[in-house]
Amino acid sequence: MTASPPHPGLDRIQLFQALPDDARAYAYAQCRIRKYTAGQVIFDTDDDSRDVYFVLQGLVRVVIFSPGGREVAFNVVGAGVCFGELSALDGEPRSASCVARTNAELAVVSASAFQRLCCDYPDAALTMMRHLSAMVRKSTGRILDLSVVAANNRVQGEMLRLAREVAGEKPSATLRPPPIHAEVASRVSTTRETVARVISDLTKQGLIEKTRGGIIVTDIPRLEELVEQGRG
Repeated sequence: MTASPPHPGLDRIQLFQALPDDARAYAYAQCRIRKYTAGQVIFDTDDDSRDVYFVLQGLVRVVIFSPGGREVAFNVVGAGVCFGELSALDGEPRSASCVARTNAELAVVSASAFQRLCCDYPDAALTMMRHLSAMVRKSTGRILDLSVVAANNRVQGEMLRLAREVAGEKPSATLRPPPIHAEVASRVSTTRETVARVISDLTKQGLIEKTRGGIIVTDIPRLEELVEQGRG
């Protein structure tokens, strides 16, 4: 008999989906549900906490700040995805800060419980390895873009990435809430002014439409062509 989760969002967590029923019941029992308001810090860089967080609702930003105070955004994490797993695995301090971008509801699991799930259940370990592999691949692509791609094309590429995450196989996507210019600029290492200019150009080309509470990327294949042209 399948265990009933104490929160419906737990059904969407990729790691838990890889567990047999008895282990899933154990995993659910380890979860502490916490709520965060938009802008609230979940943990800071160099914190010595080791808990792993799973997003049930809302969005969480993963960022780091340079000694001069410049923000570098690494990722925005949505429902079903975990963060904080690196410190749980290697015992080192937090490598980045995590901040609620919207009001968010999270499930928190101790490092010891997380390690038990990964060590005792091969499918869960494989799911986590695939998650970490995806992180490495994204970082590799980002390093390449920062090295050889012009800033305006990097912004186009980021809009394409955001649209793909929402759309799946569909040719269009509605981004809600809309991406914040400063956040996009931080992710692709450019300025807010550049982001605003590129989004304005995409709007004039009919590739982006503004809607209440979000924006619509109207033609993902066409945007993909534009990004590929810019990358040569």
